[in-house]
Amino acid sequence: MAVQVYTFKITYKECNNKIWRTFEVSSNYNLARLGYMVLSSFDTKAYHLFCIKHKEITYETAIEYYGQSPLLQDVKLSSLNLQIGEHLHMIYDFGTEQHFDIELINISGMPKGTGRAYPRVVDGAGRGIIDDMPAYELMEIIEATDKNGKSDFIITTEFGNEMVWDYRNYNMDYDNCLLKGEIEMIQDGYEGDL
Repeated sequence: MAVQVYTFKITYKECNNKIWRTFEVSSNYNLARLGYMVLSSFDTKAYHLFCIKHKEITYETAIEYYGQSPLLQDVKLSSLNLQIGEHLHMIYDFGTEQHFDIELINISGMPKGTGRAYPRVVDGAGRGIIDDMPAYELMEIIEATDKNGKSDFIITTEFGNEMVWDYRNYNMDYDNCLLKGEIEMIQDGYEGDL
């Protein structure tokens, strides 16, 4: 079967559709890389476990794998026989449980010679999520930002600097520029010692 382009709309659940992305990916992508793409684009620190569920089957990472479920790394998107309108469900951080709805919204042929163009973000909104913060708390920050017209929420960066976090500050061009490199780093973090 020829390689196809799958277009997914991925929404961070329970935040009133304020944080979402539309991605185009190759049908040769495996579920693990799909998860790494979500972790990268939704601005996570990628330091928690995650799983992806489809049709009552839970696919897990190889870290702390106990042989009870299929591995994300072993399953290509094309092998799932997805149909337009089908949903995958991703859970990141089993303590706080960040939920992502992954809906397949289009399938198209991959134009010859364009394989390196994928994955890419083609639309989106909302900066991302905040690790270790449940969706209802993030939604409170979003609502306060919308009400006040500005954000007063301060985060500390990985370099120890404080900055205002505003969910409206999402830059798709910046996201696409960094996406492939960040996916590789996240993949190394989850699979590097396996």
